[in-house]
Amino acid sequence: MRDIQLATFEINFETWQEFKDKASQNHRSASSVLREFVDAYLQGDSHSRSVSDSDEDLVNLIQGMIRESCSDRIDAIENRVDANEKVLGQLGDKFVKILNVLKITRGA
Repeated sequence: MRDIQLATFEINFETWQEFKDKASQNHRSASSVLREFVDAYLQGDSHSRSVSDSDEDLVNLIQGMIRESCSDRIDAIENRVDANEKVLGQLGDKFVKILNVLKITRGA
């Protein structure tokens, strides 16, 4: 069976360190806070669940990391599409030149 990757997000070291520091200030591990957020999100309770005041900053940080990652991913996809369109345009130009050469050769 093939693994299917539904979603990923990457963060830089400084952002993760900030997240870990905030979690430890609340006497929690960063991974447990992240797991709770993901579980609540998957259950559809990300906005309705009760979040303690001390955890509110952590939840906001998680949401920010996810938004930033999604935005970066979308930008990367758009850049890839733009690059592909440019390559296709160049290939089209070359194809037209080849056709013109063939027309000249056939006409001669």
